[in-house]
Amino acid sequence: MAMDIYSLFYLSDQEKNNAVKKIIDSSSPDEDFFVMLILSGMLATIGLMIDNTAVIIGSTLVTPLLAPILSLALGVSISDKELIRRSIFVLGKSILFVLILNCIIAFMLIPPNPLEISGAISKLTPSMAYFYVAVLSGLAGTFAFVKPKLSAALPGVAIAVALIPPLAAVSIGITTMNYKIFTGSFQLFLINLIGIVFTSLLVFSLMRFYPKRKIAHAEIINENNKLNRK
Repeated sequence: MAMDIYSLFYLSDQEKNNAVKKIIDSSSPDEDFFVMLILSGMLATIGLMIDNTAVIIGSTLVTPLLAPILSLALGVSISDKELIRRSIFVLGKSILFVLILNCIIAFMLIPPNPLEISGAISKLTPSMAYFYVAVLSGLAGTFAFVKPKLSAALPGVAIAVALIPPLAAVSIGITTMNYKIFTGSFQLFLINLIGIVFTSLLVFSLMRFYPKRKIAHAEIINENNKLNRK
């Protein structure tokens, strides 16, 4: 059993190098990143406003929000201040960007009576069940993202489901000046974000990514140079 657990969290040096580069590259705040982020946020807001589950799910399929979250967890696990700062900046900028644009979309779709807004939004209230979803999806997403034989697509969707709809609901709460929607959705978003980061940090620690600080630092410089050339 011990051997099985060891092999479960084992990655070769090359696989760790590739995982670090993949995470940092995917979390780079370039045009493609923000285009997909904007589209996912807008879809989630529209889906919540019209109470359409299919549209909400569709919004989670295109979001790139998983990458900066994993980047933050990786930075903490390897004690890299530069990566932590970069990840917080990208994540904070992404959240602010989505909130502003989603508020505009929500304003355009507000019904004559804002009290009519309910449906899927009413279900976005903090609970331990949502936290468990965040923890499990964070575990699955991180594990799949760094394992070369696994696809991070579906676990990434699970993580997006825990973050994108609550963030869209925050925008709706702000636009409609509905304190209950705003506070409930914002608390849910923070709880889910903390759960995902904590679980990702645990996975990176168990996989022993700490010796890869130099690789991470070099990749950050490389990505910054790419952005400066654009």
